[in-house]
Amino acid sequence: MIPQTGSIHPEDREILSNLALTGAPRRRSEELLFKTYRYFIREGINKYHLNEEEGLDVYCESIISFLREWQLGRFEGRSSLKTYIYKIFLNKCVDLVRKKTTNKNSVYQTSMITDRIE
Repeated sequence: MIPQTGSIHPEDREILSNLALTGAPRRRSEELLFKTYRYFIREGINKYHLNEEEGLDVYCESIISFLREWQLGRFEGRSSLKTYIYKIFLNKCVDLVRKKTTNKNSVYQTSMITDRIE
């Protein structure tokens, strides 16, 4: 299940190997994965002006998304684990910013009551 490419860092290979297991070793690997890249949260806060709760939520969603991708065999190892998860994280940050911006704009849109009736 681990991609057989040279681009996988040895530490990533250990995490990925343990993700293929069950029980406590898999759980420890998931925790290690979460802890290893948690500094992404600060980047989301700084770069996308998220609050801490939003940053943590986006990061958790990113890790869960990666684990799903991993189980489905979609992580091919063409990039490092860090790069792969970071891309998921950035996409989720952008999605959140778009959602927040769209919702704000719709709240402040005004229209005449006659326009709404018609």
